[in-house]
Amino acid sequence: MKSLVNLIRRQSSSWDEEDYRKRMEASIRKVWPDQEIDLHQIIFHEEPDDISVGGRRLTIFIDRALDLDWLVHPNTDEKVSNELSRVTAVASIPCKHLPKEEQIAFRQMLGAAVNCAIRGNADEAEKQRKTAREFIDKRITERSRLWSLTFAFALLLVITTIVWFFGALPFSSRLDTLNLTGSLTFGCLGAYVSVVYGSSRDKRDSSSGKWLHFIEILSRMSVGALGGLLSGLLLESSFSPQVFHNIPPEPNAALVFGFIAGFSEKFIPRIVSSYEPPKESEKT
Repeated sequence: MKSLVNLIRRQSSSWDEEDYRKRMEASIRKVWPDQEIDLHQIIFHEEPDDISVGGRRLTIFIDRALDLDWLVHPNTDEKVSNELSRVTAVASIPCKHLPKEEQIAFRQMLGAAVNCAIRGNADEAEKQRKTAREFIDKRITERSRLWSLTFAFALLLVITTIVWFFGALPFSSRLDTLNLTGSLTFGCLGAYVSVVYGSSRDKRDSSSGKWLHFIEILSRMSVGALGGLLSGLLLESSFSPQVFHNIPPEPNAALVFGFIAGFSEKFIPRIVSSYEPPKESEKT
């Protein structure tokens, strides 16, 4: 038996990436003349020395859409097919929003599981499949956390800049008197701390996309800022409960209540759903 991959890789140093891909794709097409192959990266290839006499042919590859695919002859038995079905289920997890390198690493892990399953090593195939599953679950939640924290920090800067810009204008002296600028700022800061705290605990699903993450963070930061503003108004209002009138009239009180009001945004229902990996079926 010979490995076409090893044969071609000896010469790959003198080819650029695209030329290497085209040469490999052409070589694979000779083995599978009746199949549509749009090759990006080959994971494993095996063929008999003489295809005309029969024998097992196996090609596992990543196509240009970064999806996992494989070709095998002869067809697999029921036990192997069951394991390949489980691999296919894991491969169907949405991950196109992840960086290309992470997508390829995920497909390579699943390709190793496919190779082990077809060769009859069910235990190793299951191990490789679970490793790939754990890898992609972590990457999905990490990407969601990255988006949430990035949007939250950017909005914190934007909102506080706008607040202090208008607070510095000549006609805003009343706002300074009521400490509304500080209350609103600390309300936004409280919402930001709440988002950071929540992102470290929750497992969000990044497959919902950047736009939905931005909408959720924008709504939470806006509600936090609004809560801080209302808390500042409440402290100065004659309609507020008597307990608020017992608070010493100092700016720090408005800032503290603004922060608490902003942090309470965590009680708002989520827009982005939590990431809950679907349970895999038991081995058959």
